Amino acid sequence: MNQLPSVANTKNHAIKEFTSLRIRALLDSWLAKLLMRGNSPRSLVGSGISGLHAKRLPTTQRIRIDEIIGTIRPTDDFDKDFRPLKRHSRDRWVNTVLQLKTGGWQPIVVHKVGECYYIAQGQYRVSVARSVGMKLLEAIVWDHSTCRTPHGNCASKQKVLRRQTESFSN
Repeated sequence: MNQLPSVANTKNHAIKEFTSLRIRALLDSWLAKLLMRGNSPRSLVGSGISGLHAKRLPTTQRIRIDEIIGTIRPTDDFDKDFRPLKRHSRDRWVNTVLQLKTGGWQPIVVHKVGECYYIAQGQYRVSVARSVGMKLLEAIVWDHSTCRTPHGNCASKQKVLRRQTESFSN
């Protein structure tokens, strides 16, 4: 019986956090549109990265969350910082928080290109992990390190975002 109030409190806190993140993400998206800048996560599909067929077998490892810069396919459910944008995402986001608090998560699935990661499975886990301040996350990594990326590496993430923004405004 003692666990029920704790779960309810966690759920209420998660709903408040989701709402707060979503409002900030919507405001930033509105500002990005006003300034004609992109605010979506980068997408691996159609990004101009060549050689994706040259991947290594996946390995499970801990990766830095700040090196996750996009998704395999385009998404409008999250902004570039993986904050939720859609109201319909709330229940799934809250359930992801509850999973973290009660039993942990399965590893996410990512594709590594250069030093950057693109999410194949686990956008909600990355969103929650960023919101709670996690630095590392367990991931199954498909390594495409032999691929050429037109945007350099993750160390120059700001340059990448600037180039992406410039391409949207042209």
